[in-house]
Amino acid sequence: MPFTLRDVGLECFTLVFRGEDVGAVFSTDDDHPQPWVAVLHEHQRRSASRLLAPFQAASHRFASLKELQDWLGVAAPAKAMEAA
Repeated sequence: MPFTLRDVGLECFTLVFRGEDVGAVFSTDDDHPQPWVAVLHEHQRRSASRLLAPFQAASHRFASLKELQDWLGVAAPAKAMEAA
């Protein structure tokens, strides 16, 4: 899949699809058993029939960053300065 993650801060990443910023990936501070969240920006989720695969909803939660990366099919996140 053509997703990449761009590191923008402590446990926070921009979700990039084919060069376009389409969402965010971040870790929540709560005690949720799945603290990692992948979420699409509003303009990307207006229609459930047009969600970018593998998204089946506007957001998904994961137990680890590795699990989220595997789901998206991405390698290690790029540093913001490297990706600029």
